[in-house]
Amino acid sequence: MKKRILSTILSAPLAIALSFGILSAAVAAPPTALSCPDGQNVVVHLKRHINDLQGAQLAVRLATHMEQEVIDMPGNSPDMPVNVSLFLTLQGPRLIDPANPQNLSFGSDSMTLEQVVTGFLNSGGKIYACGICAIEIGVEPGDELLYADLFPGQVKIATEDDISRIFLCADKVVDF
Repeated sequence: MKKRILSTILSAPLAIALSFGILSAAVAAPPTALSCPDGQNVVVHLKRHINDLQGAQLAVRLATHMEQEVIDMPGNSPDMPVNVSLFLTLQGPRLIDPANPQNLSFGSDSMTLEQVVTGFLNSGGKIYACGICAIEIGVEPGDELLYADLFPGQVKIATEDDISRIFLCADKVVDF
């Protein structure tokens, strides 16, 4: 009984300190309203690269096709755009790593991985690489990324805020 009382007395200050820490964190950083793009928001989650060239090319081609679509709304309602984000994890960040070959093609199709990715970005798609996954393959935030110069703002290593927004705004997630 004495141990339980002593334990409660000792843990009370810790609980109060933690409560103040949580409260001050909540007060210091109020949540911001999430702003999602209008239209259908699709995330294509790509975990592959040249270790599965067929999967990588298929994912990017599907993302490109969806990015080029418009959803025809009934009546006089305006058509809805389709916004596609390519989210790269595991080996996927190699897609934007300058140290990896992009001139590879799969099967009888002569389009290279670089041409497929450029087509996706030309359609208005965005590419986000998982920061932890990028670091694991040797790409650090601030490093030069493939396609980033040609498509400013469309290719980046994702921040925690980017990842939250991408998935909380997603209407659909396609996994490769």
